[in-house]
Amino acid sequence: MNVRTEPLLHIKTDKFESFVFGKKDLRDVKKDSNDENRRESEKFFLSRYFQTEKRNIFFLKQEHGDRIIHVENSSLENNNSTYFNTGDSIFTEIPEIILCIRTADCLPVFFTAVDGERKLAGIVHAGWRGLANGLICKTILLASESCGYKPEHFSIFYGPSAGGDSYQVQEDVAKLFTAKKKNSDNSYMLDLRKNALIQLDKYQHIHENFFDCTMEKNDLFYSHRKGDRERNLNVIVIRK
Repeated sequence: MNVRTEPLLHIKTDKFESFVFGKKDLRDVKKDSNDENRRESEKFFLSRYFQTEKRNIFFLKQEHGDRIIHVENSSLENNNSTYFNTGDSIFTEIPEIILCIRTADCLPVFFTAVDGERKLAGIVHAGWRGLANGLICKTILLASESCGYKPEHFSIFYGPSAGGDSYQVQEDVAKLFTAKKKNSDNSYMLDLRKNALIQLDKYQHIHENFFDCTMEKNDLFYSHRKGDRERNLNVIVIRK
């Protein structure tokens, strides 16, 4: 069966491709109560979609932490299990390597950098904990320092997450952030996207091409807060 159909969201340039696979894209992916079986089924889906070996697909065991993974040439020999490593953000300069972050209300942040013929791409899993830990800026700074890029080389764009009118939190979380609205019951609506934008103030090229609300459009996207156990797959790849 040919699975190379147009995904829910897709941006393509001559240097990069970014994808978000949602409910309709992943409807045939195995729904399994065992987390690792589900991940293997997702990896199989991606290997067929991109017509590549599973060792070229990098999944992380996400933990809402601040661990950052740099995929280098040596990483290809060690990517033999479901998860390559534990972490919540990942980047590489290797073309045709599939980087995948799973989300269902948290904010996926895609980024690319170009300096002459050199190219870098990455993606961050930024829920409120990741934002509170400064994970997006930490990742881009590490990518800059490791690979020799400057702020002006980067382009950043957001994927689908719970929107600022949907993501309800209590005061203990809200007090960590600037972009929020107080409700009549003393809870708050937290805007992950706007808080990310505040943290990324020194980066000029920020786009919202991919952003949509997973909760408002639960027919298209998986949403943890709407009761879904499955996750959207956010993918970025450098093209040769």
